[in-house]
Amino acid sequence: MKIVFKGDARSKKNSKQAILIRGKPRLIPSKQYQKWYRENVRELKGKLEKWEGDYPVEMRFYFYRSTRRKFDFGNMMEGIQDLLQDLGVIEDDSMNHVYPIPLGWAVDKENPRTEVEIVPIQKL
Repeated sequence: MKIVFKGDARSKKNSKQAILIRGKPRLIPSKQYQKWYRENVRELKGKLEKWEGDYPVEMRFYFYRSTRRKFDFGNMMEGIQDLLQDLGVIEDDSMNHVYPIPLGWAVDKENPRTEVEIVPIQKL
């Protein structure tokens, strides 16, 4: 199963915002992450099938960024895994279900995106 997320993926962890909910401070993801998340939900909701294979799976990531700006593979993969769980593609993004594998990155100024491939674990 291959899925393409449009735009520069954003980290869910970096630049969190502190807000008050019922008088208690809470941290929420950055505005950039929320915007990227909403755009991809709007684009992909109802178009993706649920993974019907066995778990755990390998989730392979290749990032096409708009710039050469530094980023953290782990943080980017975590936000995408959360989105896939929220969209109902995977049942859980924990270590019992997903082995994230960053395959690399490149610059594509015209079409930044993240390509994710979900495949069964290769048995040795």
